[in-house]
Amino acid sequence: MIITRVKALNWRNLRKVSVPFERRVFAVGPNAGGKSNFLDIFRFLREIAVRGGGLYSAVQKRGGVGSLQCRAGVEDGFEIAVTLGDENRPDLWAYEIGVQRCGSGRKYPILKYERVFKNGEKIVDRPDELDRSDPIRLEQTFLENGTANAAFRPLVTFFAEMVCHSWAPSGMGAYPWMGDLAEFFGNEPARAFLRDIMAVPETVRRNRIEKIEAVLQLVVPQFKRLNLAELNGNRVRLETMFEHWRPGEKLPQEQFSEGTLRLISILWALLSSESVLLLEEPELSLHPSVVRHLPGLIYRLKRKQPGQTILTTHSPELLADEGIDAQEVVLFLPDEEGGASIMPASELREAQALIDAGLSVGEVVLPRSQAPRVEELGFYQ
Repeated sequence: MIITRVKALNWRNLRKVSVPFERRVFAVGPNAGGKSNFLDIFRFLREIAVRGGGLYSAVQKRGGVGSLQCRAGVEDGFEIAVTLGDENRPDLWAYEIGVQRCGSGRKYPILKYERVFKNGEKIVDRPDELDRSDPIRLEQTFLENGTANAAFRPLVTFFAEMVCHSWAPSGMGAYPWMGDLAEFFGNEPARAFLRDIMAVPETVRRNRIEKIEAVLQLVVPQFKRLNLAELNGNRVRLETMFEHWRPGEKLPQEQFSEGTLRLISILWALLSSESVLLLEEPELSLHPSVVRHLPGLIYRLKRKQPGQTILTTHSPELLADEGIDAQEVVLFLPDEEGGASIMPASELREAQALIDAGLSVGEVVLPRSQAPRVEELGFYQ
């Protein structure tokens, strides 16, 4: 099951968008064009659905409803709709939520509505009679309520298992431990990365480490082996060995390059995610020759397992892959009123004709995503 369409109204800088999704999605646009805001829709739904989460904490973490609603809009609150399905039934599930401000000083989030559809049939429609008799109920979604979401538990599980990879792994160097020393990590995603590694069974962990090792042998000169060492006191760290070193000599993770750590973490995320994997600019810290092969690598690693990959990028090398279809690319375009619109690259005028003529998807979409005055940088003093 994958996300097949996303709609948003008044969400951050996205005033009104509706975009179809493929199994791979490449989001392209200018800086501050809305790509990260768009990915935050999925993080937001995950934080509602995951155990210990909920609507209130997901909204307040982002500064309240006022910070989430589009500043170019006029309505109070925001709305999100996500459709899920497969190749045979693209609209198997749909989840819709509208949120507005309420309470003293209008600081607190409350539901405008919450709806769930299964095979086109509406199975949840709030506010219902109980909500109208007790409005406090609208402070909580059914998505986060285990006693209320039994009829659409697969949807809850899908949202809760979405994974976001956006971290720069530099924080791993200083404090490469787990267990009692985990609190010293300044980088929570880095801590989560090591926790994820240790959480899987030993056989699965070894299998994934071996696959990552095989990739590193192709892209890191003289690379020989990747190992996860368990130290005393429930501590772990990654170690590498190189062909030209003395036998048994190892390099601990605090001495890994930024690109090596980032590539390891991306590969682990690809191998472990079975729902939606969100990758923010995976090209960072990686050599262009590696970046060019990322789309194909993503395809090969994911083709035998469930899941969907949604990534943002500015990289012409990444978008040069001939296997990327224009329908897989969504373009973010700022509008004149301060918001942003989204459209599949396949809907761009003459896009498919240009691709058929030999241009890559990147050569077609990246010029359209640049800031209109960027050329003036060459004259700036």
